[in-house]
Amino acid sequence: MIEAGWNLAIGHGNGPQVGFILRRSEIAAKAEGMHEVPLDVCGADSQGAIGYEFQQALRNEFFKTQGQPKSCNGRHPNAGRQKRHGI
Repeated sequence: MIEAGWNLAIGHGNGPQVGFILRRSEIAAKAEGMHEVPLDVCGADSQGAIGYEFQQALRNEFFKTQGQPKSCNGRHPNAGRQKRHGI
C-alpha cells in the first residue's frame, strides 16, 4: 500500500490485553497475596508493550530494506559508545 502511494496510519486496541493483565493481577493477589495492579496501570503496561512491538517490527522492516546503519569503517556508528541518560 505504501509503495502504491497510500497514506498509512497504524492503530491498535488493547482491551483484551488489559483484561488479561488485570485478571493475572487478581489471580496473583488471591494465590500469593500480591498487590493488585490498578486498571490504569494495566492499560499503560499493555500500551507500552504494544508500542514496543510496533517499534521493533518497523525497525526490522526498515533494516530489511535499508540495511544496518554503518559508518565508513564498516562498524555501527554507536559501537563502543556508552549511553548517558539524564545528563
